This record gives sequence, structure tokens and C-alpha cells, in this order.
Amino acid sequence: MTEALKKIGFICFLSISLIKINAQNVDLEYLIQVESEIAGMFDSLYNLPPGTESLSLNEEILQRFEQALKLDESVFYPWKKLVKIGKISSKEKRLKIFTWYLTLENGEYQYYGFIQYQSGKKKRMENKVFQLSDHSENMINPEIKNLTAENWYGALYFDMISFTHKKKTFYAILGFDFNTPSSNKKLIEVLQFNRKGQPSFGGDFKMELDNKQRIIFEYSRDIVMTLKYDKRLKMIVFDHLSPFNPILSGNYAFYGPDGSYDGLSFEDGEFIINRDVDARNY
Repeated sequence: MTEALKKIGFICFLSISLIKINAQNVDLEYLIQVESEIAGMFDSLYNLPPGTESLSLNEEILQRFEQALKLDESVFYPWKKLVKIGKISSKEKRLKIFTWYLTLENGEYQYYGFIQYQSGKKKRMENKVFQLSDHSENMINPEIKNLTAENWYGALYFDMISFTHKKKTFYAILGFDFNTPSSNKKLIEVLQFNRKGQPSFGGDFKMELDNKQRIIFEYSRDIVMTLKYDKRLKMIVFDHLSPFNPILSGNYAFYGPDGSYDGLSFEDGEFIINRDVDARNY
């Protein structure tokens, strides 16, 4: 290769690199701008009364947010200004989930969100974005259903724990649901991805009497329920809920912690129930 050709090749390489850098800078500037705009939209959303205007604004948020998440530069963007929504991510940052709620005119709550997932192997990852569509209101026996992003049990997600079995990753997700004026819900959800990078919700929970796809707790709105991952025990630990009085059995608006704790351990791709675990802090 002549010296002239080398110089031409270097100039072409440098030009392409500069184009890529400029494009990245433009995308980053766009993300900074759109983050501020979306944060402002959420401020307005939660100051609006339930109705047509809030639904319309929420649709605008969904469109703007999805456009931004589809940019490759958004993969590692921190979204620090979005303080009014649920934001969780896996340790390796391969998976991010954003969730929020909207109060409807009938007083019920509708949940919205996005999954952002880096599909494929490290050198050939693809940024995939999935909008979550809440259909929990019409679900019968949701604890035994395998669900998708299009048919999602809506909740505000507040924590994520990754487990691995036979090179497959299981994302255990902890969530909260306002439910009704008299009771709240918390849930343990499991998110998995197939080889094509498509998400599905549902895990193998081995309980004493039956198996479940997810665990849903309902309890009085007047109390606080513990649901967390305990690193010392290597378990998802939660309050054991009981009725305040035996005659209230089955009326979950009158359920609360009874002072004992249960836990779920991950073993060979399954979540196994452990009763009466010692979850005290030492």
C-alpha cells in the first residue's frame, strides 16, 4: 500500500469516527433534553385530576419515553431526574425496568412501564424495548398464569435480584400495588427472556399445597409489610400475614404481619418456600 493510500485510509477512518462521535453527542444532548421534558410531564401528571387530560398526557409520556429508550446511548443513561417512577436494573445493567401508575376516574390504579433489555452476546448486543400493558384488573387466578409484556400484571417495581441456573438468568422482581382504599398488595414476580430476547413473566414457586407462577400478598392499608432480599440468608424474605381476628379469615383488608417471617430460596431453577425463617438483623 502506497503512502498516499495509507493517508486516504486514515482520513476516511478519522472521518467515520468523527461522524460517530458527533452522532453520539447529538443523541446524548437529546436524552438530556427529553429527560427534563419527561420529568416535567410526570410532575404535571401527578398534579392533574383523573380524567381525559391525564390519560392524554400519559400517552405523550409513553411515546416520548419509548423513542428515547430505543436509542443505543440510553442503555447506560441514568435517568436521575425521573424521581417519581419506579426504576430498577440488574447488576450488570443488561436489564432496566421503568414503572409508574395512573389514577383513573373510578378510583382504580392503572400501571405502565417499559422493559429495556440488551439481547444477545456481549459483542453483538441488541437494545430491545418492550412496553408493558397492564391487564391485572381482568385476570382470573393471576398467580398461576404465565404472562407477557402485552398481558402484564401491573405494579410498581422496587427491587430486582438475579439468579442463574444452567446458564439461564431468572430475574426475581419485587413490586407494590395500591390495589383498593382498604388494602395494598405486594408481589414477587419472575422475568425471563427466551433465546430471541422476548420477555415472559412467571417462575416456578414450590409451595406446600400447590405451585405458583408468582406470589401476590394482600394486606391492610394501615400497616407496612416487609418484602426484601436478605443477602445473609440468600432468600427473598417477607412477613407472614394473618387475619387480625380468626373470624376475618379471607378478608385481606384485615390482614397484617403476625411476627413471623417466611422466605423463598432459589434451588435448581425453582423458588422453594421456607417457613419461620430467622430474619432478624444482627
